[in-house]
Amino acid sequence: MLQNEIEVSNRRRKNWMLALGDGKLSADDYATLIDEEEARMKAITALYEENEDYYINELATEEIKDMMANLKDNWVLVEPETQKPLVQSMFRQIVKKKNQLGGPSLRCSPSDSFYHTIDSHY
Repeated sequence: MLQNEIEVSNRRRKNWMLALGDGKLSADDYATLIDEEEARMKAITALYEENEDYYINELATEEIKDMMANLKDNWVLVEPETQKPLVQSMFRQIVKKKNQLGGPSLRCSPSDSFYHTIDSHY
């Protein structure tokens, strides 16, 4: 999956940057590794673009806005692998604890981007 390759590439770049900062990697070696990684990622991205079936949105912008405004009602329409990142993007922190009666209790702190999204749509 492309996302996994991007994450691997980002980790590699971070490790190289740390090695450069620690003096374990020369600037020339770092530049060479970055150039090679860039070429590798371009080839991988091109491969995924060739084989990827692009999703064509058939919904009008207003329909999408209505769906987002009524997210609770449309939650079953959101793919399960999208639900968790969507909720995580809305909150800075989600804490699950047991309440005094032993049942689950959630405390959520809205993220700054969530407020920005809400403000920009209303």
